[in-house]
Amino acid sequence: MAGEREIPGLGLSGFWTLGSNGWKSDMDSNLWLLSILAQPNVSSVVASVPATPSAGQRHILTSGPHAQNIAVYDRNPIDSGTAGWVYIPPLPGWIMSDNSTGDVLRFDG
Repeated sequence: MAGEREIPGLGLSGFWTLGSNGWKSDMDSNLWLLSILAQPNVSSVVASVPATPSAGQRHILTSGPHAQNIAVYDRNPIDSGTAGWVYIPPLPGWIMSDNSTGDVLRFDG
C-alpha cells in the first residue's frame, strides 16, 4: 500500500505498487462506484431513504445528515456480505437523471 493514490474526478484509487495487498478491496470499490456513476440515474429525489428498499435502489436525499448525497442500497463494496445504504457525496458538475420525473439534475455544490 505504498504507491496508490486517489485519482482526480470520481475519487477512484489507482497506481498501486506491484504486489500491493490492498489492491482487491480498492479495485472492488472502484468498480462499484463506476457502475453507479458511469451512467448516473436515481429512482427519485426524497427527504429520507425508504424503510423497505430493494437491492440497487438509488435516491438523492434532500435532508438529514446525508442531504444532497446519492444513497445506494446495496451490499457494501468492501464487505460484500453486508447490505445497507451507502452514501456517495456528489462533486460539483455531476449530472444525474431522476427516473420518477424525467428531470436532469446538475449538482452545483
